[in-house]
Amino acid sequence: MQRQDGRSNPLQQEFDRLDKIVENSRPNIDTTDPAEVDSFRRLYNRREALRLQLSTERGPYIAQLNGMVGSYNARCASARMLKVNVDAVNADPNACMKP
Repeated sequence: MQRQDGRSNPLQQEFDRLDKIVENSRPNIDTTDPAEVDSFRRLYNRREALRLQLSTERGPYIAQLNGMVGSYNARCASARMLKVNVDAVNADPNACMKP
């Protein structure tokens, strides 16, 4: 995730790092080893704490984005489109995704 000023978010970087560790180690946990289970639980809890912190940080931006989506939908979602544009999208649904 990028901040609005374009700098990388260190919390997001740490969350991504922990998420990879948790997901890669999950299938290999020896559930009969209490120390290994405890170590995994600490990693998992740290990842979840970061997820909640990021969610709190993003709250205002998500509300702003939801407002923009609502505004767009109210003005544009039911608007008529030119047949040539509809035909172009039907011919190549991924046209807007091409670089």
